[in-house]
Amino acid sequence: MTIGELAEACGTSVATVSRFCKKCNVDGFHHLKIGLAKEIVESETSQPVSNTISRDDIGQSLQNILANKIEELRQTISYIDEETLNTVLDGIRNAGIVQLVAVGNTIPVALDGEFKLSQIGIRAVSGTIWETQMSFALSLKPGDVTPKQPSILF
Repeated sequence: MTIGELAEACGTSVATVSRFCKKCNVDGFHHLKIGLAKEIVESETSQPVSNTISRDDIGQSLQNILANKIEELRQTISYIDEETLNTVLDGIRNAGIVQLVAVGNTIPVALDGEFKLSQIGIRAVSGTIWETQMSFALSLKPGDVTPKQPSILF
């Protein structure tokens, strides 16, 4: 609905709807509609988190996987300090080279990070052997970035 259609359906004026939007702390009717749409989508996609996965109910199993991933992302985002993230992003953007360091089952994550950074034009390196990673880290210069260094070299 437009603001005029809503006003007519409610038996009130456009100005009253506009004042209502201001009382809801939104910039206008358009922002109110967007906010309400977000709330509806979030409430519809909000699934109870369950670890039950069964071939007997593939559909529900997929929904459980989705709900777990969404919850995992929510928790991850809640731990991110915006100031630190901006500092890290500035360091990566301005780095001569970015080294991603990993051992064990996190090696594929580091290799994927290297690939993705390279795809967007950021020089990156990673490896599967920790001694090689350590040797490379020792050759880094100011302006290079590696997450394992105490204060990230910028």
